[in-house]
Amino acid sequence: MVSVDDDNNPLARQFMNTVSAIIGVVVVVTIGSWAYNSFIKQEWIGLYESRTTNAIFTESFSSREECESWVYHKRAHPGAYTNYECGKNCEPPATELGLYKCQETF
Repeated sequence: MVSVDDDNNPLARQFMNTVSAIIGVVVVVTIGSWAYNSFIKQEWIGLYESRTTNAIFTESFSSREECESWVYHKRAHPGAYTNYECGKNCEPPATELGLYKCQETF
């Protein structure tokens, strides 16, 4: 049987090195993800389409929650617009009939 406490056992040392490496990778990925989300500006836009002209209009938000709230209020009070959605870090369309390219939408 392999004992983890035995310093002279090469299998135990290899196991501990592997576990330490996995823990290190998890810590680095977690810190990197946190830093990316904390310091990289994320712009959310709300997209909505006019029922009468089929034109696309946008509004800008600093967080997903603000955009979700905007969509909720637009849907709760229907008017001249339809098809509401939010997108993160969107690129405007290249042509008048093109589509917005977003990293994430809902």
